[in-house]
Amino acid sequence: MNMVQDSKTEKISREIERLALAGEFSQAEHWHKVLLEQHPTALKEIIQSATCIEEQKTLKLDPDHITIWDSLYSQLTQEETNCLFYSTRSANVPSGKILIRQGKAIARLLFIDRGRLALFHTRGKDRIFIGDLSRGDVAGDETFFSHSTPTFSAGCKTDVQLRYLERSMMHTWKDVCPGLERFLEDYCSKNSRAKQLMSSKHIEKRQFPRIKVSGNLRAYIRLEDGKRSQENIRGSLADISRNGVSFDMHSSNPENARKLLGRILELDFEGLVTPSGAPLTMPGTVVKVTALLHNDFNIHIQLAEVIPVEEFTLNFSR
Repeated sequence: MNMVQDSKTEKISREIERLALAGEFSQAEHWHKVLLEQHPTALKEIIQSATCIEEQKTLKLDPDHITIWDSLYSQLTQEETNCLFYSTRSANVPSGKILIRQGKAIARLLFIDRGRLALFHTRGKDRIFIGDLSRGDVAGDETFFSHSTPTFSAGCKTDVQLRYLERSMMHTWKDVCPGLERFLEDYCSKNSRAKQLMSSKHIEKRQFPRIKVSGNLRAYIRLEDGKRSQENIRGSLADISRNGVSFDMHSSNPENARKLLGRILELDFEGLVTPSGAPLTMPGTVVKVTALLHNDFNIHIQLAEVIPVEEFTLNFSR
């Protein structure tokens, strides 16, 4: 390595150390990546700068948060702890704020450090109180690891201090902490108080029974101006109730299927009619997207209106 090369690597290494000491870890990691890509033979500087970043991350962890979530972090390596903590952001939320709305897509996982959240489920005009979440409870896990919408709402009973994780941040873990996402999903599944409360209340999420059906449909995305899209999605019916439908579809781009969550679709049922003989069509909101095999997906729709008994009987009764 020549003198010019030595000077460049030392300069980058010093900048990484300065940024790490200042807690500017995103910038420090950016320059560490530059060091790796442009000076791959500078092993001493590469190792020292990586060690410096991890050491400073550990020193600057929020000790109160780590203590509150000891049951989570105690099962992680130091690198995984740093990865998870620095992927989250802190927030202070005032009393009365709604953090989760039933039926509205959310892509955040909430770690409650202080305060109380009230959970409630709405069915028609009825609002059913489910219970409270507080210090050390996680919220949003019902939908965070699956592409679905919440079956309950959560509002702040008091001022709430929390940290939240955006779903998009987990994409950055694949190379550095590949097992972290699965671990976090398992942890939430085993420790979700919201899930336990819903189960204890025996709340029936389905208003009407579903039946298995077969047939084809075309789904059109409703645009912002209220009109339907020109392009349509072809699918095959899986099951139906008087206020919900699910159908299977194929998508060569899985992300396009997942982006349907929360969108309003207009469904045209091929060969089915209303009692007056008009083609059967109805709008609904995508509330869940389930991945199947070979880029096939099952799409769950909450219909905008309940299908009248006579119409349902005409087309779907066995």
